[in-house]
Amino acid sequence: QTASKGGKDSDVFSFKLFAVLGCFHVEVCDDRRSIADIRVQGIDASVSVQAKETKVFARLLDMVVTDANPKTIHRQVVSIVGKEVFSFELSLFPGATEGEGYSDTSKVDGNVKMSLGCIQIVYLHQFLMSLLMFVDNFQTAKEALSAATAQAAEKAAS
Repeated sequence: QTASKGGKDSDVFSFKLFAVLGCFHVEVCDDRRSIADIRVQGIDASVSVQAKETKVFARLLDMVVTDANPKTIHRQVVSIVGKEVFSFELSLFPGATEGEGYSDTSKVDGNVKMSLGCIQIVYLHQFLMSLLMFVDNFQTAKEALSAATAQAAEKAAS
């Protein structure tokens, strides 16, 4: 947004960004079965920079991790109780406490507002072990790639 001549500084932004992600969905599976279903919904973020104020905002509305095993009694491993996972707002006021503002206790350099919701986690040992085995496959592949890279470097050097 830009201001016309004679406009107020509050209408002029040197930078403004809005980002919205409606839903992010990942299904974790190996070559035999699905392990987990992960859904993250309602991510909002914004940054605005003006001469006298910088604002940063971030919010996550919902996050659900579901055990994909149909025999599991407690399918929702991670869920949110309430309206949102978290909300964060930071306002910075450069120079607000300089000069005469230094002794004015109503003026601040920054303001932080944060709200954390309730995250319900159900510990399922078999589910956790399945996830750890899934992640371990990546570690094994990384080690094999490192070994192959080292061998290729040795051959190239000789």
